[in-house]
Amino acid sequence: NTLRESFDRAIESCNHVIDADRRAGTGYHFRSQVSDSFRRVSGNDNDLLMEVHRDLQQVVECDPTNSKLWFELAVYQNEIGLFADAATAATRATEIDAVNRNWGHVDQYLAAEQLERLILIQRSGDDR
Repeated sequence: NTLRESFDRAIESCNHVIDADRRAGTGYHFRSQVSDSFRRVSGNDNDLLMEVHRDLQQVVECDPTNSKLWFELAVYQNEIGLFADAATAATRATEIDAVNRNWGHVDQYLAAEQLERLILIQRSGDDR
């Protein structure tokens, strides 16, 4: 049982979750996490890099008001060098977080460390 076979089985399971409900972001989110983990342990595979990015974009499309998902997208885009896109996603995450705080949605607040990271990502995008 190789790492690649395990990865393929995990991706197949994620695809079943996606097929069950394409409007929900859960399967896309699982698949992005599995693909990113495999990419990190097996070497930077450019195809996987872009697949993770596409899945994260699909996740925020499925749940556009979730600041935590926008945070994940911003961090990933910044990591892979898409600085302007990362700054846009970071801005969206902070906007949603502000709304959550205004409405008292305590369970949806971003942590202070996450907000600090988003500010750095926004500045990094502005500097480019």
